[in-house]
Amino acid sequence: AEAPPKTLAELEELACKASDPANERYGLAWQNDISNFAALVFANGGRVLSEDAKSYVFNSEAGVEALSLLKRLFENKCAVEIPSAERNGEQTRFAAQKVLFTMSSSTGLRFYADAVAKSDKPFRFTYVMFPQKDPAKPVVDIYGASWSVFKSTPEKELASWLFLKAFTEPDNIAGWANASSYMAVRKSAAPKAIEAVKADERFKDFPEAAEAYARLYDMVAYGAVEAPVAGYDPVRKLMSEVVTAVAIKGEGDVKEALDKAVAEANAVLKENAPSGY
Repeated sequence: AEAPPKTLAELEELACKASDPANERYGLAWQNDISNFAALVFANGGRVLSEDAKSYVFNSEAGVEALSLLKRLFENKCAVEIPSAERNGEQTRFAAQKVLFTMSSSTGLRFYADAVAKSDKPFRFTYVMFPQKDPAKPVVDIYGASWSVFKSTPEKELASWLFLKAFTEPDNIAGWANASSYMAVRKSAAPKAIEAVKADERFKDFPEAAEAYARLYDMVAYGAVEAPVAGYDPVRKLMSEVVTAVAIKGEGDVKEALDKAVAEANAVLKENAPSGY
């Protein structure tokens, strides 16, 4: 291929063409982080949680298509699971040219640069938007830590607010973004954060990857969040179990498994809902 895949169909085709299981080479490295599955659901035009936040909906047609794609990739030996115990497995296998594609958050960019630079045969690589069912209507997963001010005394609340206000000033947040590899939370800080990445010694041999960091900020316009509600962690575990059973192990029916998981997830949602919601 002359360019990275833009559609999910192209991703599947290229991943399978690149796979050579006999030599432990695969098209896609899959770590069962549910943000990866959520990204697939979004890319198919779906949602994890309904717009009114009153029910989980990852068993929609988009969810079925997402899980079915994963199931085919594993059945056809076009994907390999990276066990959670294998530290930095995606970066290590990518750097060793054992996998063609990996899925990662923006925080992984520097780790990939380090891994490739230290490999036996360094090569140039880049980041692209996750392939979409319809590239004209892209959706990407936005996920990260939250900053909150807890209710306490007026003095402590004011002090917390003043700290956050100072911390998110463009110069400060750009420095934090460069040090942590997270994206800056203010658009006005993006140019400084991008400049810092391009000047980073780790990217001197990977100009395409450094340029790709700048494009990450453009992708924010297409962002969607998974489920900003109480009790989402146990729901992520439910989703992970479905992906493991159905896609990776090939057990059970896609739709039935998703329906069962959504029923259990909605029970968790109801249990954790605020009083009177």
